[in-house]
Amino acid sequence: MLNSTPLVASIVVAIAGALILWSNPERRVNRVVFTCSLNIALWLFLLHLALTSPRGSAAGLFWLRCACTVGGSTLLHFWLVKDSIAAGGDNVFVGKWIRSNWWLLAVSLVLMVIPFTDFFIPSHSTATSRLHGWGYSVFNYGILALFTFLFVTAFRNIKKLDGARRLELQVWLGGGCAMGVTVLGLMALN
Repeated sequence: MLNSTPLVASIVVAIAGALILWSNPERRVNRVVFTCSLNIALWLFLLHLALTSPRGSAAGLFWLRCACTVGGSTLLHFWLVKDSIAAGGDNVFVGKWIRSNWWLLAVSLVLMVIPFTDFFIPSHSTATSRLHGWGYSVFNYGILALFTFLFVTAFRNIKKLDGARRLELQVWLGGGCAMGVTVLGLMALN
């Protein structure tokens, strides 16, 4: 297996998440950040598999579809991090969170399914003649819109918080949204 930047980054992100969890496993924010880091590490590992597959192989396209699917779920994890930080020490019941964020679950599910359709990358697309369907644009613009909405919502929550929780929200969501928009920008340039 070849070393690549996504593989090294995947390992670093997984270790960072494990260290965050290890520092205080009873804290809900640490547990959610750990699962978010595992999600990002999985996305990077799948991207590594897609990039190191033989050019033009069906395996490369499969791993790319898997990476995009996991990438579509990353936004949901960032939203969970935001809500965990904003709630502070309050216990948030899963049922209550699902009822108030059902639309986010539905949109995330759609974004996770799109990469495995021909609307994303048609089956007749080749390495020499890359084709993207309308689902590719829906996927990218959908994630961009949700990252923007998440950033605006987090910014509103920042005004209501103070101290360490405010700083956590700025670092995690500011950095997370910047990372997401950067990845989308690099995809557009590619």
